[in-house]
Amino acid sequence: MSRGIIPKVKTIIENAGTISRSYNDNFVRAEHIILAIINDGKNKGVDGLIKLGVNLNDISSEMIMMCGYNSLRVVTVKNGIIPLHSDIVNAFKYLNKISASLKDNEINTTHVILAILNDKSLEVTEILEAYGVNSSKFEGIISKIKSESENMGETFDENEDLSYGNKKSNKKIK
Repeated sequence: MSRGIIPKVKTIIENAGTISRSYNDNFVRAEHIILAIINDGKNKGVDGLIKLGVNLNDISSEMIMMCGYNSLRVVTVKNGIIPLHSDIVNAFKYLNKISASLKDNEINTTHVILAILNDKSLEVTEILEAYGVNSSKFEGIISKIKSESENMGETFDENEDLSYGNKKSNKKIK
């Protein structure tokens, strides 16, 4: 089953493209995506990182340093569209599987972070692991947050554009 991608993830990928462009990169890379997720600030991926005790400013600084290092490339972007780097394309092939394993109907920010964390060849993964974030810990904290939400009679609605951060209730109607 192919799962849809929530609008928030599409916006974050667009923002990652903007970040990539600002550092003169030819591709959207993992560091651009993590930085875009953190910069957004209002998503379940950030909630999971915070629950793990990660200092988002430290992670952002590391991602910015990586972006700066990568800015030495010569940019040859066609039609103003910056493509995903092949490493990200490969990591994103597992988004449906990750979403299914967490029993989610749509692909959200937590799945994007897990896809990146699952790729041990990415430098971003090494950096996140140095801060105590790995795929099993992140998946565990996301499962815990979902469970706590369900126990409180709320949904773990990752469709942030529609419900996350506004005053509408996420409570299930019984």
